[in-house]
Parts: sequence; structure tokens; C-alpha cells
Amino acid sequence: MSILSGLMPRYCLCCHKRLGLGMHDSIPLCDDCRARIQPLDGQRCRLCGKPLYSEIDLCFPCRDKHAFCENTVPLFLYKDEPSRLLKAYKMAKRFSLGRFFTLLLAEQIRFRWPDRPIVPVPPRAEKLRRHEWDQVEAMARGLERMGFKVLRVLLRRPSREQKSLDRKNRGLNAKEAYGFKPGCEGQIAGLSLVILDDVCTTGATIEACAELLLRAGAARVAAIVIAAD
Repeated sequence: MSILSGLMPRYCLCCHKRLGLGMHDSIPLCDDCRARIQPLDGQRCRLCGKPLYSEIDLCFPCRDKHAFCENTVPLFLYKDEPSRLLKAYKMAKRFSLGRFFTLLLAEQIRFRWPDRPIVPVPPRAEKLRRHEWDQVEAMARGLERMGFKVLRVLLRRPSREQKSLDRKNRGLNAKEAYGFKPGCEGQIAGLSLVILDDVCTTGATIEACAELLLRAGAARVAAIVIAAD
């Protein structure tokens, strides 16, 4: 045991088992929990990416939906261990979980859209002014270090927090909340893109960004998120 691990013991965020120093020590999960927390598999809805049970192709809520985003892929559903980890990452600022999420994102992006640039959803400026941090940008930087192309073309206008609104008003708020950074609109013409965000609840943010990108000339737009609520 090293002096560091003796003075500052670390524990798995899921099972609370004490962690030693090893090749995955930068991620606060034991090997057993890392192996157990796997992205969704099986049949998924073609649009929202949530698991299908008795349905085929589309889940019931998506059947009558006109979507700008061709499909959204969540790594997890927002419950159980994944929700605890995401809360720890976003709210408790357990930065080391960023690497765990980024590795899973990279695996899915390589499998589904290996050649597409990634467009991160930008944060509210007020959030950064409150000395909070941009967890989506942190994952985008991690993906960039792994060789993915990231296009930071979107900006967030002053707007209300999405989580404070109902479904209808989230859609209206999101349409007004996003725009292009000056001089960036032409960068995406003809490209197929992947929007990156942390959580998808109603899909309003992803739809607003997808519509914006398509109207500016993007060929196709998909999205990937850590969890769907």
C-alpha cells in the first residue's frame, strides 16, 4: 500500500469498497462495479433510444413525434447506480467520473458514428458565472484528446433553466435559448453531426439544437447523452 492511499483512502462510489492503487485508480469505482455498470443494450426506440419492451421500432410516446434529431442514444436510464454517478459528477464535482463517462461515450460513438464531428451543448452563462463548471465541455475535451473532432459552434443565450419548466415550456424556452457563435454557422454545412449532452428529459434541448444545425445546412444530426430520464 502506498503512503498516499494510506493517508487518503478512496472508496467505490457504488459499493463503498475501499480502492487500492491500480490501472483504473483515477476512476472512483471498483472493478466489479465498473463491470456491472454497462450501457443499455437490446432493442431501443429508433428516436429516443429508450428500451423497447412490447413495441417495435418506436416507443409509444415517439410514434406521433416529428423529430429533427434522427436518433438519441442514452448510455443509461436515469436511475439506480447511473443516476447516483451522474449526480456525483455534476453536483458533487467528482471530476474523475468524467473519464469513466468519456470512455463509454467514445465506445458508442466509434460504433455508431465513427466519422461524425461532435457538437457539445453549451451551458448557461449564469451557471459559469456562479463558478460552476461545464461537465459537458469536460467530456468533449476528453473525447477530443482521444481523436474525435469537436465543433464548438453553439452558444447559449440568456434563458430560464430547463429543469424549472414543464414539458411545453421547455420546448419554447429551448427554441429561444440556442444560437450560433459569430462566424461559426457556415462550419457545419453538409456535415453529419452528433450532439453531446449529459441528460435528456423531454428532448427539448436536443431538438432545438438539432433544428438549428439542420437549418444551417447540416446533413443529419444524432445525439448521445449519459442518461435519459
